[in-house]
Amino acid sequence: MPNNRLIIARGLKTSMLVGTILVLINNYELFVLGKWGSFPIFKVALTYLVPFLVSTYSSYAIIKSLKKDSSNENKELD
Repeated sequence: MPNNRLIIARGLKTSMLVGTILVLINNYELFVLGKWGSFPIFKVALTYLVPFLVSTYSSYAIIKSLKKDSSNENKELD
């Protein structure tokens, strides 16, 4: 069973990968034109935060579901 550190680490890795790809796609003009003064910091922060939250929530949800299924199987065996 993965612990909280593993779930957080997986969420951070996912966020860094997916967030970076999305930042490059969504702000391509800024990188090409070099207009760093208009860099949307809040939007970029959200671009990294959302994949982290989705990954972390998904991990917790599947673990909870597996625990529930496992306890139901144990009850059926009794």
